[in-house]
Amino acid sequence: MSLASRVNALLVGLALALAGANSAMAAKAPFDLAGPTLQVSIMRGAATLPIARAPDLAPGDVVSLKAELPPGQAARYILVVAFLRGATNPPPKGWFFALKTWEHGGQGELKVSVPQGAQQALIFLAPHTTADFDTLRDAVRGKPGAFVRASQDLNQLGLDRGRLNTYLEAVWRTERDDPAGLQAVTTDLARTLGIKLDTSCFQKSADLQAACLMQDQDSLVLDDGQSNSIVRSLSTGASADLMTQLGAAPQMGGGAYSPYVGAVLDIARLLGSMSVAHFQYVPALAAPKGENLQLRLNTAPSFGDVKSVLVAALPPVEAVQTPPLHATNPKTDYCLAASDTVLKVDGAPLVFSTDYAQAMTLRLKGKSGEIFDIPVTSDAEHGGFTANTSGLDPTAFGPTLDGELHGEWGFSAFEGPSFAFENGAAGLWRLAEADRTALVVGHDDAVRLTGGAGACVKAIEVSAGSESPKAASFKVQGPSEILLTAPLAHASPGSVTIRVRSFGRQGADQFTVQAFAPASRVARFEIHAGDDTGELTGAGLGAVAHLSLGAVRFAPATADTPASEDSITLSSPDQVALAALRAGQDLTAKVALRDGRDLSLPVTIMPPRPTVTLLAESARPPPGPPPAMSITLEGGHDVARGSVLTFSIEAQAPDTMAAREKVEIETADGAFKTTLSPGAGLIREDSRVAVATLDTAAAFGPSTFGPLRFRLTDPRGASDWQDLAGLVRIPTLFALICSSAKEDPCQLTGGNLFLLQAVASGPSFDDAVTVPEGFPGDQLQVPRPRNGRLYLRLHDDPAITAVVAVSPRRRKPVAVPPPAPPRLR
Repeated sequence: MSLASRVNALLVGLALALAGANSAMAAKAPFDLAGPTLQVSIMRGAATLPIARAPDLAPGDVVSLKAELPPGQAARYILVVAFLRGATNPPPKGWFFALKTWEHGGQGELKVSVPQGAQQALIFLAPHTTADFDTLRDAVRGKPGAFVRASQDLNQLGLDRGRLNTYLEAVWRTERDDPAGLQAVTTDLARTLGIKLDTSCFQKSADLQAACLMQDQDSLVLDDGQSNSIVRSLSTGASADLMTQLGAAPQMGGGAYSPYVGAVLDIARLLGSMSVAHFQYVPALAAPKGENLQLRLNTAPSFGDVKSVLVAALPPVEAVQTPPLHATNPKTDYCLAASDTVLKVDGAPLVFSTDYAQAMTLRLKGKSGEIFDIPVTSDAEHGGFTANTSGLDPTAFGPTLDGELHGEWGFSAFEGPSFAFENGAAGLWRLAEADRTALVVGHDDAVRLTGGAGACVKAIEVSAGSESPKAASFKVQGPSEILLTAPLAHASPGSVTIRVRSFGRQGADQFTVQAFAPASRVARFEIHAGDDTGELTGAGLGAVAHLSLGAVRFAPATADTPASEDSITLSSPDQVALAALRAGQDLTAKVALRDGRDLSLPVTIMPPRPTVTLLAESARPPPGPPPAMSITLEGGHDVARGSVLTFSIEAQAPDTMAAREKVEIETADGAFKTTLSPGAGLIREDSRVAVATLDTAAAFGPSTFGPLRFRLTDPRGASDWQDLAGLVRIPTLFALICSSAKEDPCQLTGGNLFLLQAVASGPSFDDAVTVPEGFPGDQLQVPRPRNGRLYLRLHDDPAITAVVAVSPRRRKPVAVPPPAPPRLR
């Protein structure tokens, strides 16, 4: 099946989809019957154009028409050209011109001059009768509005069908030649031709996409401002009449169909209402190609008693309306040295679906003022005009220049949009200075390249170390800048070679840069006025060499890699420079990394941190009945877990406490912590002194022991940590049982005896019994006490001595075996 036949077949389906509409004509195929062919040319002054290249007529134009009828044509047709001057002003009789097509061997030619004041022109092919010409002329003059509307709709229908055919042909061609490119092509086609694109079609399998894109053709063609302006005659001003209003009414289907189908229905209704006793008017769609007008019919013509008169439209008589082309993206730059550059444009579908635009060129201006006109070709499938500027001498142009589209629109010259070009021969690509240390391995990293012509870059390769070059993606950021995404996900730190290949340049711009390990991330540096240390937080801080803040240089407090690279303490010995840091100062810190990179960080000097003094402390046993055997701690600053520790603190600098103060208490390693606040363990004595009460059993679990420290926090910051007390756990002792034989040891019973390290009868521990590590028992053989006391060393702090007063119970002598070592599992 030929391409034209396939288009017609699709249009048949389009018409059948209208079954059930108000008009019976809607169910018929729109213009699927081949009619006669006319040869038409237009002469304006000394220039003559074929009908396919003439978007409009002007008063004084000479229109030449010839009917191309077959030699065996049985029915004789009279060819009539009629000019109209609006819906409410009947044309004079002298505006009708006729040619008997059968005379002069069928080679007769009708030449007519467009009269002054004419607005529309129609062609009639009427079967010859005794009153054919007069009957037709009287009908047109009697109801000019109907024929004005027919002229408008036939022109609109022809332009819309041309857009639809261009779209369908391109879809079929792409499906056949490049199915993978169907989405890109149809997206550009829809934009340039004003076609509604159903993007859901691209979710279907590849073999179903084209059929999906071509379905519902009655709704594919969208309104186009230029087409509407070319054919409008009745839509504004005094030309509007009853037929215009009727055509827009719901009963006429004006709001129910696309422009394409609406025109079919309106023409059928309008001309159907003009039927007289001997003539029935049949609309004919004129498909121009060169000088030929191929008429396509919507209804089979009749040659019976009621004969069919074919009605076709010539271009409207109006001032030239050049295409309102504009660049799709005015900010896009193009490369002067590239071949087959597509200059993307929007706004004028008729440029791509008709032959109105001719002699299209891209006009460039050289450095010396010389003009270069480069031919361009309309390319609807790629969304613009294709130009080949690769043969130009780049030395004739500056680094950047503008080019303008020029061409002919019918008999008139017109200027299109302008486009920015870059000269690919100018400039060398290099890594942007600001990104000198920005290339990082471990992921695909983006850096900026500057210096060359961004629009002319065609490929970039990146090779890390001795690896093979890899293609890299990039995005043009401006006339001399591109954003390169370097494939370094599996690369190691070191040298990286970048090769930039551009149109218009021999070879590649090649240069080497340094790729670094992932950089530290610095989030905050907190330092208080008067401090010689500060806390730097972020990530990967083990790579920090030092930090400079004004004249003060801070270095890691320890040379070892920090346990956590999210936080690191930095200190400075320069007390003179530190004294110059004032609270509230806003400075910029420079963080130097070990590999030579620098990071910047804004820093605000915090107010001086509060300082406090520990005045006094005491401990008392927990409330409740005393244990059977009380353990007393002697010496040191330890407190037993379970006791209540009370201590007082005094503000020093500033000498008053701020509102909302809190006391934080934690173990020395920071593993366990608690907080006291007003109403929850903290009571102010006055503005300077506060008393804190810590219930050690409630605050810390049974696994907590070791030195405790505290600090005061308030909105001004936190004081230094200070030692508070040592927290030790003590066992629960139940009883001591001794025999009457003084040389025998005693038996001590209790719970958590593994918290004991040793038990002795005197403070010298010369007869001490050592408790095995992890002792699980509840009975322990110990020395007989002296003077009613046993001396204990605790597992949590063996440096202190604990004393327990005992009253041993007597029992008969019994051999008490020594404690068995714990069983290991």
